[in-house]
Amino acid sequence: MLKNIVEDKTKRVFCYLRGVHHFDLFYNVFLLNPDIEFYIHSNFISADLYRKSKLYDLANVYFVADIKKFKYKLRSFGAFITTDSQSTAPHTYSLEFINFFNKLSVPVFELQHGLFQLGLHYYDVPVKEVFHDDSLPTDSFADHILTYYPNKSNVASTVVGYPAYEKKPLSYEGEYTLILSNLHWETYNKEEKYYFYKIIFELANSLPKQMFVWKMHHGEQVNPPCNSIIKSLFDIFPNVKKNIIFYHENEFLSKSSTTELIQKAQTVISTVSTVLLDCDMCKKKTVTFSSPAVKCLIERMKQPQAFTNLQELKELLAQPENHFSTGLLYKYDNEAFRKILNKLYKHTELSNKEFLDIVLDFKK
Repeated sequence: MLKNIVEDKTKRVFCYLRGVHHFDLFYNVFLLNPDIEFYIHSNFISADLYRKSKLYDLANVYFVADIKKFKYKLRSFGAFITTDSQSTAPHTYSLEFINFFNKLSVPVFELQHGLFQLGLHYYDVPVKEVFHDDSLPTDSFADHILTYYPNKSNVASTVVGYPAYEKKPLSYEGEYTLILSNLHWETYNKEEKYYFYKIIFELANSLPKQMFVWKMHHGEQVNPPCNSIIKSLFDIFPNVKKNIIFYHENEFLSKSSTTELIQKAQTVISTVSTVLLDCDMCKKKTVTFSSPAVKCLIERMKQPQAFTNLQELKELLAQPENHFSTGLLYKYDNEAFRKILNKLYKHTELSNKEFLDIVLDFKK
């Protein structure tokens, strides 16, 4: 029997996800709120990728592929949740949605997705040679921020914990060393990027029988300077082609999530990234690359087990015990999420004509 649309009291939330790497981040939010309908959209995700994900199995989650046709339905939503609400170049696509929902007087929530994103994650120090788009501190344009942990942001926020949190994650000692990196971030200068890559190549070259699985951030995979450095190091260390496997180039590995890769790894070598929360959650032996660009972020973690050169890395890897801890891993609190959503949830009160004027001017 068809629903009586007039009497329909279902809460509907529109969500923007930057990419498939955010599926795990949103999963528990969707799973633990089966009475809410979540409609997700991304300019980086195809309908086919969505169908292959575990989100597809959730009855209350729907994927919007063609926003041009769907935008006329956006008055059906009482809240907008996005990972991209800050004044930074990668967020421009989502910022147009924020502007649209602002005009409708529908609340906008930012779901934290970077370990240190609030006021820091996209801040690149200006340089004379190239002035990056994300130089100078960033601001959030959200009405409310859903954070992993308490922060000192001036914007109203609610601590919901890490949405990907699992109470008892499956984890065991694997046979490979996992490399996790995000060196597309322009806060790292070229020398720091080269230095990290060189350390990894030298380590792999010195341990020819050890298998290394390397998962780069999707932005790093298509970053020309990063690709150029990798290519040059393969010319210097050709033998590492035998024991370094790139996640995005391997058909079998690329079906695994980052968390699954961490669970099955023997050890993790990482740059500063949200994945450190997953390493913390899995209680995995983890060492983190420190450099002038991220030293202040390293210092915010409880026990980062950080290295700055190859010798320090080898010493940390040789230690029988690893006391790595971010000190920032908080269990996901769905009650906190529901409380703030229920408080601010609001449908637009615009007339048909007012809404149509706004939606026809919306360039998506």
